[in-house]
Amino acid sequence: MTEKFNKNNIGLHCAETKALLKKRKLPYAELLELTAQSMLLAKIRDEENKNLNNIIEKYSSLTNKLPAMLEEFSKNSLENMGVHCINAVKEGIEFQKYNQAIKAATKRHVETHAIEKAAIEYYVSDHLCIVESLTGRHKTKAKNKAAEEMTKQQPIEFRTARRYIDKYHKNTAC
Repeated sequence: MTEKFNKNNIGLHCAETKALLKKRKLPYAELLELTAQSMLLAKIRDEENKNLNNIIEKYSSLTNKLPAMLEEFSKNSLENMGVHCINAVKEGIEFQKYNQAIKAATKRHVETHAIEKAAIEYYVSDHLCIVESLTGRHKTKAKNKAAEEMTKQQPIEFRTARRYIDKYHKNTAC
């Protein structure tokens, strides 16, 4: 018998078959078996060639598209990087402007902050004990009375004095 079917020796089968056919030294059954094997191997080779051709076509199309894809990627990433850099610079400038604005406001309102500090010191020294001892409506009335007296001590309005008192209680609450 001939050697076992193996797709690696397809050329060998075809050559053997042709040689044996020329010499006519093969029995008919073996000739049919070799012919079937050769046809099967040829079909497998054609399928593999088609698959290989498809793979090669896909690879070549991707290879052809690769420069354009890389260019688009680099363009997009550079644009995005530029946008991020611009945003970072804007944020830095905005932060600097914000800091400058805070410093300027602090300088502008030095007198207001001093008045607020003096008003709170007056409230703590003269009225806090009374307000703390009261509850509910009486506490509100005591805060209003303290605010009225603060307007006599400092050049502020009643609403401002009341706001200072509420701010003090909010910041010192446990």
